[in-house]
Amino acid sequence: MISLLRCILGLSLLLGLESVARAEPLDLALLDRVLRQYTRAVRDPTAVLVDYRGLAESEDWPRVVSNLAATDPDVLATRDAKLAFWINAYNILAIDLVVKNRPIDSIRDIGNLLRPVWKRTAGVVGGRGVSLAAIEHETLRPMGDARIHGALVCASRSCPPLRRRAWTAEDLDAQFDAALRAWLAEPTTGLRIDREDDVLYLSRVFDWFEDDFAPSGGVLAFIEPYLGERERAWLARHPAPPIRYLRYDWRLNDLAARESGD
Repeated sequence: MISLLRCILGLSLLLGLESVARAEPLDLALLDRVLRQYTRAVRDPTAVLVDYRGLAESEDWPRVVSNLAATDPDVLATRDAKLAFWINAYNILAIDLVVKNRPIDSIRDIGNLLRPVWKRTAGVVGGRGVSLAAIEHETLRPMGDARIHGALVCASRSCPPLRRRAWTAEDLDAQFDAALRAWLAEPTTGLRIDREDDVLYLSRVFDWFEDDFAPSGGVLAFIEPYLGERERAWLARHPAPPIRYLRYDWRLNDLAARESGD
């Protein structure tokens, strides 16, 4: 009996080692290609929309999802590598939730009040089931970089624009800067100044996660480097403006809905 147990334990160990050995790095070239093919940048409002219908029929999209499932995040050596990987993971799984649950009007339709979509298992990373909430609140936010809020895209129209390429550890600062500038330049989803009443309107993300911006000196100090010249000058003249928050549009960032006029 003891010999049998030892054999079973030995086999389990070998299988475990094989699983680790077969863990793949996230295929950024594949993700780049899929994002370029199945997303589109649009204006009025400025956004990046996703071709969920095309992804549902794509042979490449299941490869992206299975590649993520086989990637072991524990081998990531640097902080930037971890940030880039988990941002990619969040965005991939948010898209995949929509792909697998079509047709829906909003990602929130997947969940309910008792068990919202954020807390449901969204997919597999490194062989373990994860939720969007776990990635955001247990992995990314504790890393202490509030710029993630301009990178995480929850498949909704008021989210920051989805980056049409994979996030990478190389030049991560520049990627964050570009994402935040693009988001804050959009008056319906990022930032708008009412110059007549001297009121600053911001995305509700800055309200929901206000504490994350405290290390930067608060929300206003955080956003200032990413503003255009006119907005930065206005903020210099109004260092403590009244802040109100833009309505959050939870409808899907769906290319098909845009083309149908929804």
